[in-house]
Amino acid sequence: MALKPLTELNREYIIERVVHYQSKAQEPIVNPPVRECSAERTGNKKRGTIAIISDILFYMALLIILFSVLTPSNNGFPKAIMGYSYFSVLSSSMQDEIPKDSFILVRQTDPQKLEVGDNITYVRDQSGTVTHKIVDIYDNYQNSGYRGFQTQGVNNAIPDKEIVKEANVVGKVIFVLPAAGAVISYLGANIHIVFIFFGLCVGISFVLRGLLAKTEKKKISETP
Repeated sequence: MALKPLTELNREYIIERVVHYQSKAQEPIVNPPVRECSAERTGNKKRGTIAIISDILFYMALLIILFSVLTPSNNGFPKAIMGYSYFSVLSSSMQDEIPKDSFILVRQTDPQKLEVGDNITYVRDQSGTVTHKIVDIYDNYQNSGYRGFQTQGVNNAIPDKEIVKEANVVGKVIFVLPAAGAVISYLGANIHIVFIFFGLCVGISFVLRGLLAKTEKKKISETP
C-alpha cells in the first residue's frame, strides 16, 4: 500500500473540514424556545404584594389592640411591657420637642446611665406622670445614696420645684410620634371602635390570604 505524501494528507483534511462547516452553515436555524416568563414574574410580584398587604393589615390590627387595651395606668406606677411604656402627652410644657397629644415610647433605663439633656418620664405622687428634660443631677441626693434629678419643661421659664428621686423615674423617652397620642387616647376611650377596626383588618387580611391560596392552587394545577 503506497503512502500518501504529508502535503496531500493535509490538503484532504482541509477540504474535509471546509465541507463540514459549509454543511453546518446550510442547516436551518432553529430558534430556541422562548420562555414566557414575563407573565410569571408579574404574577409572582402581584402575589407578593397581596401577601405584604395582608401581613400589614394583620399586624396593624394587633398593634391597635395592644396600644388601646393595654393602656398604662395613670394611678401609681405605670405598666411596662418588656421594659417599655407608652404615654399620650397632655400638656404643652415640652411643646418645642414633644408637642401636645404626641405618642411617646419610654424605655426603662438604669438611673446611673441617665444624663443631663435626657427627656424622662417620672411619677409625680398619685397625680400621674410627667415628661420633662433633665437639667441637673445630684448623685447623692440628701445623703440617700441615690440620685436625684432636676427637671424642667423646655417651654417652662423655670425648673420644676421638686427633685425627682430615681425610684420615681419610669424611663427615658426614646421615640416621639406627634398627634398619635390623641388618636390612641380616643381609641382607648372608645374601645368598641377598636374591635370593629380590628375585625375589619383581620377579615380583609384573611380574604387576601384566601385569594393568594387560590392563585397558588390554580398555578399548581396548570403546571404540566
